[in-house]
Amino acid sequence: MTTMCPQNIARLPLSWLCFVCLVRCAFGAEPADPESLRAYVEKNQRRQAYGVYVKNRKFGWATDELKLGRHAGRDAAVAIFEMHASFTAGGETSRSDATSATYYDLDGPGEILFAEERTIEDGHETHITVERESTGM
Repeated sequence: MTTMCPQNIARLPLSWLCFVCLVRCAFGAEPADPESLRAYVEKNQRRQAYGVYVKNRKFGWATDELKLGRHAGRDAAVAIFEMHASFTAGGETSRSDATSATYYDLDGPGEILFAEERTIEDGHETHITVERESTGM
């Protein structure tokens, strides 16, 4: 039997985010050609909510959203993932909130224009941003 210590549980939101991104890449429907990315997003806009459970106990919840939007004056496909979790271990309650947003260019092959991730774990905040420049990311 595996015991989840607070250090490992604190990594769950990031692990969950990586898992969702891998699933999205592996099983996501690919547009037939680059010109159809806008049509794909228009057709598949959604917002879904999930319960997150560990050993049949609710650990938290998450939402996954795909929509059309804009970034820096350009049309973009926007993928947003949000997760909130709380658990008690050793009599101490720990809370984690994570949000990520990725903006994909609708012109061309759908390159990432901008991405950000904000994580708050027990009051400690981490904020990461990535933005495309003329030379790359």
